[in-house]
Amino acid sequence: MAHKIMVNCGHGKLQAGGWDAGCVYGSYTEAGLMLPITKAAVKYLRNCGVTVLSDADNNNDKNMVADVSWANKENVELYISIHCDYKGAPSGVMPLYVSDRGKKLATALNNAVKSGMGMESRGCIKRTDLYELNATEMTATILETGSIKADLNILKNKADVYGKCIAKGVCSYLGVAFKEPTSVKEQVKQELYRVRASWTDAKSQVGAFSRLENAKQCADVNGLNVYDGKGTNIYSGKREEQIYRVRLSWADDKSQKGAFKDLAKAKALCNKHYGYHVYDKDGKLIHTSTAKPPTNAEKFLESLERLEQEMRKGGFKYSNSGSNLGSTWSDAKAKKYTNCATYTSWALQEAGLLPKGDLFYCKNKKVNTQRGNAGTNLKKVATITYPNKAPKACNLKAGDICGYTTHTQTFAGWDADGNPKWYTMGSADIGKDLPRVRSDYSARKIEVLIRLK
Repeated sequence: MAHKIMVNCGHGKLQAGGWDAGCVYGSYTEAGLMLPITKAAVKYLRNCGVTVLSDADNNNDKNMVADVSWANKENVELYISIHCDYKGAPSGVMPLYVSDRGKKLATALNNAVKSGMGMESRGCIKRTDLYELNATEMTATILETGSIKADLNILKNKADVYGKCIAKGVCSYLGVAFKEPTSVKEQVKQELYRVRASWTDAKSQVGAFSRLENAKQCADVNGLNVYDGKGTNIYSGKREEQIYRVRLSWADDKSQKGAFKDLAKAKALCNKHYGYHVYDKDGKLIHTSTAKPPTNAEKFLESLERLEQEMRKGGFKYSNSGSNLGSTWSDAKAKKYTNCATYTSWALQEAGLLPKGDLFYCKNKKVNTQRGNAGTNLKKVATITYPNKAPKACNLKAGDICGYTTHTQTFAGWDADGNPKWYTMGSADIGKDLPRVRSDYSARKIEVLIRLK
């Protein structure tokens, strides 16, 4: 399996164009010490067949905001940022993480550095306040390689060895065999297969491999071509099309709201639905909705809409006979009968606002329990008043349940002419598109007003 990751050097060029050196000790800077270590890590990882994107290729020319944006856009598998701690910090390596996967990566890096460098560890630390851990959409770790003062000798003089240890830790996490580089003489004799957009576009190269199979895998991941040492195109990448699915969970395929080739469109749809996520074709979590949790009224209105559509498709009929009416929506779908009060009760049940089996109805200016303990349970989730006023005088809100002498319906808003629209299942409403205006209720006084909390 081909892997595509990002390994970046901490600090560097600011968004405003200046230079961020990181922590400083004497003439030594964090950015200066970390660049050779990062370059070494990238070198060894590429030698192992891992596709690596890195700001170290251009001598740390990006800041962390640009790095994170780049990583999210490229949809890399891992994000690793190489840093060292300030001069007052104690000696020792210290990987930082925020997610469970990040902890596993941090542990792999910690073990590799401790073993290979003979360093002490300050432990793998969970941090929830760091941009590079929170804004990345993939497994991420910030590696504090040591203290700029206490560990200066290691950071300054053993950059290549340290980079190799980092590469070994990443390989361990990915399940990739670490491969020692060949000697200089062997490299001269060995054919290298370069992965580029074109032979003449050397800057587009993302890797060079001694094994053709590894070069082909890299080309497939990046949609590029493979060239031999003479510049002959010997393979064109067959990049698999990426599809982003919007679901409650990867396993719940029935909850899917849509599937997109464009990640931005998938995120936009996801952000409209609380609790939803974006997954790639392999089921990897890419994005979580930013939508706020729905109010009880919003959940209730969604249930009313869904039940109304299913009743129309199912050919429901009107009935006031208790033997015809199911106490739950599951029962109702088998019997195919409804009325105004049971429709309202089922929708409250489906929204999780009434226990399954609870039915109520409004009659004679009060709320009446038909089944279960609906009257008592309704008071736990709603405020009940008795205005005895026309709709326009009641300051109605969408989701308000309105009761009359022999009818129950739910306010859905006002139409362009100022008439109230209703979710209603009176005998004249079955099979109609809802919400709808009932002109006979535009001025009729509301006897019971049930407003969800």
